[in-house]
Amino acid sequence: MLNQQIHNYKITRLIGEGGMATVYEAEHTRLGTKVAIKILDPLLARRGNIKQRFENEAKIMAGLVHPNITHVIDFEDENDNLAIIMELLHGECLSDYIRKRGGLSKQKTFNIFYQMLDAFAFAHQNRIVHRDVKPANIYINSE
Repeated sequence: MLNQQIHNYKITRLIGEGGMATVYEAEHTRLGTKVAIKILDPLLARRGNIKQRFENEAKIMAGLVHPNITHVIDFEDENDNLAIIMELLHGECLSDYIRKRGGLSKQKTFNIFYQMLDAFAFAHQNRIVHRDVKPANIYINSE
C-alpha cells in the first residue's frame, strides 16, 4: 500500500498490523497534514457483516470526543477499500513501551491507568464498551 492514495491521502509508512486491519501513516496531498489510516483487509471488506462492523466502529469513534480517545477525521469506502482516517499519534503502544523500557514505575502505572479509566468511563457514559482491551491497543504519547 505504500505510496498508494486513498481519497486525498498518500500512504507513507506502515505503523502496525492486526488480524483484521492494517494501520498506515499518510499525508494529505494538498494540505500536507499527517494522519493515521486504518484499512480493513480487502478480503474481509467483501463480507457484509464485517464491512458493517468496521463502518460502525468509525461512526462510534467519531462520536467519542475525549482527550484520551483517538479522534476520527473521516471514513472512506471505495471499491471494497474501507479506511478509517484518524489523528496521527506520536509515541508507541503500551506493549512496545514496556518491552523497550522494562517495568513501569508506580507513578507511571497510576498515570496511564488513570487516563485509561477516564477514557473508559467516558465511553461507558456514551453506552460504548471496548471489547479488545490489551496493551497493543493502548497508546502512550511521546513524553
